[in-house]
Amino acid sequence: MAVSWDEKELRRLDVDEVWRALGRFGRYQLLQLLVFSFTNVPLAFHVLSVVFQGASNPHTCRPPPEFLGEDGDAFNGTVTMETCRIELYDNVTGAILSETSSCDGYAYKNPSYISFWDLVCDRAPLAQLSQTLVMAGMFVGASCVAPFADRYGRKTVHVGCHVLLLCVAIGMAFMPSYPGYMVLKFLAGMTIMGMCVPVITHQLEMYPRELRAAVGQFTSVLWAVSIMCMTPMAYFTRHYSWRTMQIVFAAFNVFSFLEIFLLDESLRWLVANQRFKDIERIIRKASRLNGRDPDFVLSASLAKADAKHADGNDAMTGSDVQPVVDKPVALISVVDGDKDDHKCAETDDLMNEKEKEADKALVKRVREERREGLLDLLKDSDMRFITLANLYIWMTTSMTYYGITLLSSSLFGSPYINFFLGGFLEIPGTLLMMWGLYRIGRKKTIIIFISVAWISLLAATLVAVLGDGGTAASSAQTALSLAGRFGIATVFHAIWIYTPELFPTNLRSIGVGLASSGARVGGMLSPFFKLLSDLALWTPGAVFCGLCLLATVLLVLLPETTHRPLATSIQDVKAWRRQDRKQNDEFVVKVN
Repeated sequence: MAVSWDEKELRRLDVDEVWRALGRFGRYQLLQLLVFSFTNVPLAFHVLSVVFQGASNPHTCRPPPEFLGEDGDAFNGTVTMETCRIELYDNVTGAILSETSSCDGYAYKNPSYISFWDLVCDRAPLAQLSQTLVMAGMFVGASCVAPFADRYGRKTVHVGCHVLLLCVAIGMAFMPSYPGYMVLKFLAGMTIMGMCVPVITHQLEMYPRELRAAVGQFTSVLWAVSIMCMTPMAYFTRHYSWRTMQIVFAAFNVFSFLEIFLLDESLRWLVANQRFKDIERIIRKASRLNGRDPDFVLSASLAKADAKHADGNDAMTGSDVQPVVDKPVALISVVDGDKDDHKCAETDDLMNEKEKEADKALVKRVREERREGLLDLLKDSDMRFITLANLYIWMTTSMTYYGITLLSSSLFGSPYINFFLGGFLEIPGTLLMMWGLYRIGRKKTIIIFISVAWISLLAATLVAVLGDGGTAASSAQTALSLAGRFGIATVFHAIWIYTPELFPTNLRSIGVGLASSGARVGGMLSPFFKLLSDLALWTPGAVFCGLCLLATVLLVLLPETTHRPLATSIQDVKAWRRQDRKQNDEFVVKVN
């Protein structure tokens, strides 16, 4: 029987070095990644189910009983059933005898929850409200549910929310009332984010630093795969009740029970919370699957961790370190408000006046950084512009992406093929985005892809307005709309990398949080563009085009972050903007 490891040694673990000692991509990591992948497959099923369950449903009014004679025979006239009203014509004169503004029930072409609850005509906005509540639930889930993963563990929160999502998804299939259905939609959004955020964090924590970017982009590809997998299931259940389709979607979440046994807790979280027995169990399990000796893995990772620690100490005390940096005690005592001057007196005597001034400047800067908060994003003109611009860009990106996706069933051609192609195009978009971010630059890459989006949407709008409405024109409009979705989906992935780099260290989380809240607002508004498309199919594309065009202008005015170190203060960001403006002025002078 193996001897238990010393807790003192486990406290010194460097998790990155453990994964390197195990083999950066061994059998254990592969099996865990497969579990993560199966977890991500059903995500789009619940976020985008309205595309098929709530698709446009041709309908007409059902004739009311009062339009029949006493013996049950129709009166001497003609009844025309419109979508939301009934018109009566006299068979002799042809005049309209009467007109009703409401129908006594409706006749539908296809089964959907719209037909089940008669969500048409005056009640049509209620059909889109359910999707808005999904987005609202995702906002609340990301803000309130996902943070519990830091306290109770990634696996605990993820699996718990996954099981709840299964229950909610099945409940939607049997819910008899629409208000209850909308409540379940909101809960579905909450559990989706409570399930998704911890598993993404867990996934990144399972690999050393050099592999995390690639793993993060793999997660983006899984969203596209989820969309592609959703399409055939919707197609083969299209002639059945929407409840049948919902049960099929929910069935994939049964995998949540298997996760209890297959998924391990995040090793990094266990180390941070000093769960020593679990740490040893996981390292031994991973060593066995990867064909490594667990004691060697432990000793090798500890040796690397100790070497790192020793190098770090040497770096602070070596002779090549500048004197102003080699005074941490004096600096910390001033910053923390320690006013005992005698503690620093001896050090001050040894410093020349130039060094004192440098120390004072450094202390002042640290104090300013510590005081930075939400108000600083609004008080400073440069940060205010960056914050508001990102808020608008995220809102526009989310609104356009979800708007085009939800309207894909209204485009010319098969709604299933259109939806599948939209998901498929996100895969090459992600790959091109990663190449562009590092070869062309963050800002330029995003500008290129958002320009692809608005130019495609503009062309689709012009074809719809100026075209003859034939097969060729309609096919071109569909192709251009898919090109617009390709562009905006790529932007959606890229801004997650670009936006955090625009904010200084102490404001980064606040800045990204505000920007992502704009995305939630855009997602909540996107379903209502379906009502706008009922007036004219080209109108949502025209609105999205205008919004993306303005976002492009704002992106041009934002600073480039490629090849620049992360900003540590507002002054760093202001220096970037000054430098960019100077380069732009020099370019204009050269052109003239």
